[in-house]
Amino acid sequence: LNGAKLVVFPPHTPSLAELGEFIQKHHITTLWLTAGLFHQMVEEQLDSFRGVRQLLAGGDVLSVRHVKKALEKLNGCKLINGYGPTENTTFTCCHRITAACAEGRSIPIGRPVANTQVYVLDDYLQPAPIGVPGELYAGGDGLARSYLDRPHLTSEKFVRHPFNNELERGGPRPQRLGLFGAVAVQEGRAPSATAGAGERLYKTGDLVRWLEDGTIEFLGRIDAQVKIRGFRVELGEIEAALNEHPAVRECVVTAHQDRSNDKQLAAYFVSAAPAPPAPEELRQHLRQTLPEYMVPATFVAMTSLPLNANGKMDRNALPPPEHPMGETARQFTVPRDDLEAQLTKIWEDVLGIQPIGVEDHFFDMGGHSLLAVRLVARIEKAFRKKIPVATIFQSPTIAQLAAALREEKAANASSSLVEIQPKGSKPPLFLVHGVGGGMFWGYTNLSRHLGPDQPVYAFKSRGMDGQEEFGSIEEMATHYVADLRGFQPRGPYYLGGYCFGGNVAYEMARQLQTQGEKVALLALMNCAPPNSSYNRIRITPAFCFKFVKNFGHWARYVLQLKREQQRDLILWKLRAIAKKFLRIFSHSRGASADIDVEEVVDLSAQPEDRRHLWAVHVRALLKHRAQPYAGHVTLFRTCGHSLVCSFDNVCGWGELAAGGVTVRIVPGAHESILDEPPVRVVADHLKQRLQSTVGQDPETKPL
Repeated sequence: LNGAKLVVFPPHTPSLAELGEFIQKHHITTLWLTAGLFHQMVEEQLDSFRGVRQLLAGGDVLSVRHVKKALEKLNGCKLINGYGPTENTTFTCCHRITAACAEGRSIPIGRPVANTQVYVLDDYLQPAPIGVPGELYAGGDGLARSYLDRPHLTSEKFVRHPFNNELERGGPRPQRLGLFGAVAVQEGRAPSATAGAGERLYKTGDLVRWLEDGTIEFLGRIDAQVKIRGFRVELGEIEAALNEHPAVRECVVTAHQDRSNDKQLAAYFVSAAPAPPAPEELRQHLRQTLPEYMVPATFVAMTSLPLNANGKMDRNALPPPEHPMGETARQFTVPRDDLEAQLTKIWEDVLGIQPIGVEDHFFDMGGHSLLAVRLVARIEKAFRKKIPVATIFQSPTIAQLAAALREEKAANASSSLVEIQPKGSKPPLFLVHGVGGGMFWGYTNLSRHLGPDQPVYAFKSRGMDGQEEFGSIEEMATHYVADLRGFQPRGPYYLGGYCFGGNVAYEMARQLQTQGEKVALLALMNCAPPNSSYNRIRITPAFCFKFVKNFGHWARYVLQLKREQQRDLILWKLRAIAKKFLRIFSHSRGASADIDVEEVVDLSAQPEDRRHLWAVHVRALLKHRAQPYAGHVTLFRTCGHSLVCSFDNVCGWGELAAGGVTVRIVPGAHESILDEPPVRVVADHLKQRLQSTVGQDPETKPL
């Protein structure tokens, strides 16, 4: 900013043409624009930037497509992504954008400027792992003292520095120490200890995450996060993915209530082509990188996106999703017989949409897993026929569902295999259901991140079809192996499973080996063999240290629950501990030592119609005795262990897997390992393992 003339635009809101003319007339060489205004100028007035040597843009997420276009046309112009709230003297981070940056999915906001610190922290003011979203906290010499005459807001936004003691002692400042280390970066000299700013951090309310190269990716505002069907969704991430479509110039995603009071996503976009892309084309594009619940139910084509007086996106000015400029009319196919007509009426009632054609896709119409359960209940009541929820995933249109009902595929399926993602040229991955027959949604979520070329199948429990479930893991594994070999007669096989399903997958791998088949991959997610030393403890100083360390994970997990959930969990734990001590005491007096299912799981917290299946699976797991396996195991586990265990790093599998165990630590809790964002880390590691095992001797331990 030194040595140049400062030019102030006249006090009125200019048109794009006026702004472009002003820039050229006064030979502007350094220019600052908000992200929204930058995008519009690149589209309409890019030539006016020819004389600009330094172009700074920020205040919102920069579009990769617009940045790439600017870099291609503006030779010699330095393009910088600037970030910073007013509370930290406007500039906190900046990033010099290069052509390599424009090849990524998003434009980073870079690193902190001199005399500034930034931290990416979770809800408990702990450093977030690399790649995991967290809130950005800023501090340093530029931090404001307070809001004038607003003490309540000041105390809410300016928080005590969680690492201040180390800074004052002159000790080492937090650095990036890998996936689960502290992730704070300091540039320039240390802040003055007498300035007062070093004692506090500003809570920006911005959602960001660290990238592997040490830069920060801006994801959007935390207050722009919404919950869709229980999943936390970052709208900025959907916008970034949608902006990658070549026919989308710019876009914004919002959440709204539909007719059935469910929260749905709507995407508003400006087309880069004369004719806007069809909604189905945009959905398919998003499904390549996002889970189903992050794909908007509605797409609205706009001629332009509204900006407020500050040049930022004005979401309040967007039309409702049902606006006439919304989705282009889809091809409508009327019901062709009574069965399709009955199903159409049920679909319209459940989805709250009229009319629905028999070729319309359930999930494209705003359907999701919870609505699928509701839909199945209505169909079962109307037709007095038991069908599994998985049928909706396999037959997601009325025409397909009617055909399945006619052939009675739903009630009398001959195979336990369910298609999660059947397309692709790579060897298929087979995953075993969780306890109670669940985890299909988690596997569907995982398959989205594995990519469209990776086929994924899952084994469903017999109990989900109303049949009697097998009473042992060995019987389940034998049944699934028979179905697996019926589908794919010869190996190598790629198997996996979460929790209970991991134990079944392990037994399947062992049985396949005894049959002379090769298992190329056995991926177990947060599970342990019930008969290993992992579940046996010895009270030693080392055990006590690990217990206290692990208890912190449990405490953070409990604190993020709602108050009613905390109460129910604590009451169940107390009941389980009492039953455990009673069992041990009774056994010492000669009584049976059988473990009560309620010691392991709170059945009252499960759906009423699934409690029996849960109990059968838990009993099968408790009596299971895993046998040695002459192969390798890949274990995906979270940081936290069970509350009381040996805290063995490989969860007891090292005693059984002769080929060794590779451990991959992933963020999240036990129940959320396949939710966003931990599922991305699982998928990334799993893709690497799948790629490394293709063509490799299955008995060889991977590097």
